[in-house]
Amino acid sequence: MKVFLAVPEGVELYTRPRVFAASQVPILDAAVEAWIKDDVIMLAPAGNRYNNTLTLAAKKDLEGNKTLYRVCLDPRPLNAYLPDDNFPVPLISDIMNFAGGNEVFTTIDLRQAYHRLPIHAADRNLTAFMHGGVQYMFKKAPFGLKPLSSLFQRGMSRILGD
Repeated sequence: MKVFLAVPEGVELYTRPRVFAASQVPILDAAVEAWIKDDVIMLAPAGNRYNNTLTLAAKKDLEGNKTLYRVCLDPRPLNAYLPDDNFPVPLISDIMNFAGGNEVFTTIDLRQAYHRLPIHAADRNLTAFMHGGVQYMFKKAPFGLKPLSSLFQRGMSRILGD
C-alpha cells in the first residue's frame, strides 16, 4: 500500500515555517530525531519549492491539563488540492455487534501506523517542512494528510476482511 498525492500540475505550495517558543524547540528536535531514526523522514532535495509547517498538538490528561505535545505536519494547504477519497470507517456499534458472541479476541498495535505507509517517491517533496534551518520531507505518511484515513481503512478492510 503506497500513498500517492495527486495535485494539479503547476501548483506551488509554500508555507513559511512557524516560529516556536524556545521552550518548545526541544520537543520538535526530539520528534525530528525520532523520525530520522525510524526512517520516516529524509532530507528534501535542494531547491524543493514546497513547504508545510510543523505544529504542536497538545495531549491532555483527564482533568484537561496539557501533559505532552505531539509534533505534526500541518498540511492544510496541501490537503486543499488533494482529491477526496471516501471509504467508510466502520461504526463501533457495528464492530461490537459483529464480535458479540465470540470467545477469542486479539489486539493489534496500530501505534504510529500511518508512519508505516510509504509515500510514492515522486510525491514526497510535497510533504516538505523546515526545522533547524534544514528542509526535510516525509518518506512515510505523516498524520494529517487528507487521503490517509480512507487509504488506511481500505487496507485494514482487505487485511482483516469480514
